[in-house]
Amino acid sequence: MCERLRSDENARIQARCVFAKAPIASNSDQSDSCQAQFNWKSMKTLWVTSFVVLALFSGVVIAQDNIEIKKIDFLISSIDHLKEAKFIRNGTEHDGKEAAEHLRMKLQKAGGRVQTADDFIRLCGSRSYISGKPYLIRFSNGNTIKAEQYFRQLLKEYNANAK
Repeated sequence: MCERLRSDENARIQARCVFAKAPIASNSDQSDSCQAQFNWKSMKTLWVTSFVVLALFSGVVIAQDNIEIKKIDFLISSIDHLKEAKFIRNGTEHDGKEAAEHLRMKLQKAGGRVQTADDFIRLCGSRSYISGKPYLIRFSNGNTIKAEQYFRQLLKEYNANAK
């Protein structure tokens, strides 16, 4: 009869290890080993789950970063290839190649603050950091628009074509 009670008690302790955070047992040695086993298993599960979530999330972030980098490159390249148009910065006209070089330099200096194409337009492509004056683009037909407006329209077209 004593042996049967002891095995029933061990079964209850093992069951509590699986289903409860703090098992209640009369034998403290069994309770401590049960608690240690439970914590190790839950920590292992937590680490594996965290790793999987981070791996999936980082894959999404990397893919998102690549898309945004392509958008930014597209915007800068559009300025680089503007023919017979002038990029006006602080009242001085520049050709597309000079303007693109300047925008790449601003992008590099902005570092981690530019995460998206919208960030690029807002922080690098719309106005002078020093004077605060907006960048302008003067086309060969004489029309002049703000660079921000030009970039936003290009980005809108890019996104529409990407779908």
